[in-house]
Amino acid sequence: MKKIIIYTIIFLLFNSCFLKTNKNQTIMDKKKIYVGMNFSDFKEQNPAIIGEETNQNRQYSFDEEFYGLKGDWSYDFKDGMLTWFIWDNYEEDITQENFDLTLAATLKLIEDYKKIYGEPEKYEEVDLTFKDPYKERHWGYDVIYAIWTTENMKIRIIFNFMGGKGMYNFLVQMDFHNADYEY
Repeated sequence: MKKIIIYTIIFLLFNSCFLKTNKNQTIMDKKKIYVGMNFSDFKEQNPAIIGEETNQNRQYSFDEEFYGLKGDWSYDFKDGMLTWFIWDNYEEDITQENFDLTLAATLKLIEDYKKIYGEPEKYEEVDLTFKDPYKERHWGYDVIYAIWTTENMKIRIIFNFMGGKGMYNFLVQMDFHNADYEY
């Protein structure tokens, strides 16, 4: 009986945490959103984002957290079609702990997208080490990235250590463009 209770608790915790977003969607649900999607289909599937709005030529945004990283989604519509969308997180507290958290979250996001789209066509772990800019000055660097191309869109997940002129932040970004988009 104790094993059943423990397994039930683990199952419930797993399902409530793994891949969940603050809109009760999962990353897997995001596959239903794609570049070229028409406004009315998007609105029907995502009423919390669009609400009663009818403007089909603007950006819509909302906050969402993935694996401890708080970020913002932006969806860009032109002439009633979704032209691109992006989620990004900026962290300004530059510490080894935050670097490690950001890297772990990025790796989890890449693994999640591998489950949907398979192995990325481009993947590189550029520099997975934390370089404290206050001890070793630098202009920032790429940490890791992955790129997939589907039938109708290109998907990129990146983690960059951005910096220069004494200002630094970690950037994690998931962006979605037309399949022929050049990075």
